[in-house]
Amino acid sequence: MPNNREAATRGSADAKAWALEGAARFGRAVGETRREQGLSALELSGRTADLGYPITRSTIARIEGNHRAGKVDFAEVVVLAAALGVPPIQLIYPDQPAGEVEFLPNARVTSIAAAEHFSGEASLPGELRATLVRMQAARRYEELRSTISGLARMQLLGTLKPEDEAKRQAAQAEMERLRRDVESRRQPFYWGVSAEQMNGDDDG
Repeated sequence: MPNNREAATRGSADAKAWALEGAARFGRAVGETRREQGLSALELSGRTADLGYPITRSTIARIEGNHRAGKVDFAEVVVLAAALGVPPIQLIYPDQPAGEVEFLPNARVTSIAAAEHFSGEASLPGELRATLVRMQAARRYEELRSTISGLARMQLLGTLKPEDEAKRQAAQAEMERLRRDVESRRQPFYWGVSAEQMNGDDDG
């Protein structure tokens, strides 16, 4: 049976777009802060060497231009922030307070909310927390639907075992719990699974 979690990997379009946006935001902030301080990329490179973790001028240029396929090392974040004399959070979420960022793939919040969560000053924003709950429930619902579909095929082929029937009943019970949860929230799920579909009102 297919694992629906495989549909959302680090190689997916949404995941790549999120990584690229984050790296681009960081690189832009590094470049803007460096220019505001009147530093050349070579001078900033010298500062990183003085801190014990040299980052070359060409690497700085690639970071600022987001020419590394969305990849920024943790060490680079820490050292570049120290070399520029700013908190790392200022480079990671620079557009505060009114800016907006994609905090997680397909989940946008204000820059200040993202920064407060990242720094430990606040928990996940309520809207984002609710979104994550809905997405996780939708994934689980699809997994259960796939399991039941596979067991139904086995039943048609006459290969269903007693323990498989127990799995089917458990999956149906869990789907029913998800339906009740959706009814109580009165909110649509993501990934094309709505409250109506979870209550059996879809065309499939």
